Amino acid sequence: MREKFNKIKMIVSIALFNALLLPQCVFADTGFETAKSGLESIKTILVSIVGIIGAIVVVFGVVALAKSIHDTNQTGGFGGVKGIIAGSVMASVSIVLGLFT
Repeated sequence: MREKFNKIKMIVSIALFNALLLPQCVFADTGFETAKSGLESIKTILVSIVGIIGAIVVVFGVVALAKSIHDTNQTGGFGGVKGIIAGSVMASVSIVLGLFT
């Protein structure tokens, strides 16, 4: 019985040595296309979020400009114009990235 156990132990150890330590030839896909499609979807989501935030900034800029015109406050007018310009730039990021990619 002891001899049989030693023989089985030797076979298992040889099999593990061959499986773990000897070089193995593996043909695997790099997964680049899967990662690329995932990154493209993340990029699309982030650009959409920036565009939405830009639209909100434009609305706040228009409101600030209208309020400053109503109150005849020049400082608020400059802030409103800056908000409109900044929001327009943020909203147009998706268009600019679409041209370059």
